[in-house]
Amino acid sequence: MGVLSGWFNGPMRHLGVRYEDGEYIFRQGDTGETIYSVQEGHVEILAAREGCQEMVLAVLGPGELFGLTVLTGDFVRTVTARAKGNARVLSVDRLTLVRQMHTDPALTFRILAQSLERLRELTRSLPCPGTTLAGEKEIALSLP
Repeated sequence: MGVLSGWFNGPMRHLGVRYEDGEYIFRQGDTGETIYSVQEGHVEILAAREGCQEMVLAVLGPGELFGLTVLTGDFVRTVTARAKGNARVLSVDRLTLVRQMHTDPALTFRILAQSLERLRELTRSLPCPGTTLAGEKEIALSLP
């Protein structure tokens, strides 16, 4: 069951925007005040640091939220979200979600729990020092 599943029952379950495989929902550095919920399919969350290739941080499925950094008041996207296969994604503006969180503390807890679980999964996937994310050993070059 998704974090926002109670909001979108019955006829509203078909709302949302359809994205085709590889289509961007938003990109790192974009601004926005919207939180998203995957309704169907999957969404990849990617990030790139200066001088590094973009890497997949997570693949989210139905019921999972993304774009939550806007709840902190930071409206610059810190990651990229892209459809992996065909996906349907619902958007909720930040103020609407914040109002609902004030009236439904259980919603706040579910959002926090999902965010912490995603952080736990990301932490588990970090490579050991001296390896790449693919688990390959890095080759250190020493200069004379």
